[in-house]
Amino acid sequence: MSPRIPRLDVNQELILTVVPGPTPGAIEPGRTWVVTSGARLGRGMDCDVVVGDPTVSRLHARLWVEAGAWWVENLTSGNGVFIDGGTVPAGARARIPERCEALQLGGVLLAVARVAATSPVNRPLAPRTTPKPGEPSFTLVRDGDGCDVRFGDLFVPMKPLTSLVFWALAARAPGLVHEWDLLDAVGRDFNVAQAISDLRRVLRRLMDEGWLSAETVRDWIREVGAGAALDGLADADSATLARRCVLARRGQGFLLLIPAHALRTDVAG
Repeated sequence: MSPRIPRLDVNQELILTVVPGPTPGAIEPGRTWVVTSGARLGRGMDCDVVVGDPTVSRLHARLWVEAGAWWVENLTSGNGVFIDGGTVPAGARARIPERCEALQLGGVLLAVARVAATSPVNRPLAPRTTPKPGEPSFTLVRDGDGCDVRFGDLFVPMKPLTSLVFWALAARAPGLVHEWDLLDAVGRDFNVAQAISDLRRVLRRLMDEGWLSAETVRDWIREVGAGAALDGLADADSATLARRCVLARRGQGFLLLIPAHALRTDVAG
């Protein structure tokens, strides 16, 4: 069955791409984020979009849709938010024009593009619908405080913390990963249970939207799972399959029931 390609309203997502500024920054030009309404941007690991540059505040800005238009709020006291060169004062909100070319956070210059109404949900990449035979299903490349996650060539947007947890589990799959190992891999204290729940939601969404076959997930679990993980597998829905795929062992840790041949992990640079 061909995957269903969701159609979007033009204002549901923004594409932000780092472009060269007047001075070199800490983030390579070309780095891209797909941003949804309500996203918080900043240097902090708990932001929805982690912009790892020293000129960016831990919590720098918020983007959201209101009355069919995109807005930005400057949450900093002095590091600066600019729209096409115009200043958004600290604590103020401003509408992002339909033809906005650049949003600047501190010293990071971002090109702004809107997802066209007929574009796939994961633009700007042009994905294959499924990984090619013999290729890993998921490729995870850690890059500082985040991780680029792809299913085949399909960019999979997720919170930075969630992507790092996925990377840490994938690097040891299908082995048991203790909670303290996840904390160590991420490099800071965080709510592990919440990150695991977020990862399950991402896998469920991939199945519900038709990118990832539920039968493929069943095959993965049958290949590397055992015991209760296999019970009732044939009739399990996407939510149950996602929970089985990222399995919690009480008091022990977590298992990613995806075979090693379906995963590729790497570190950028």
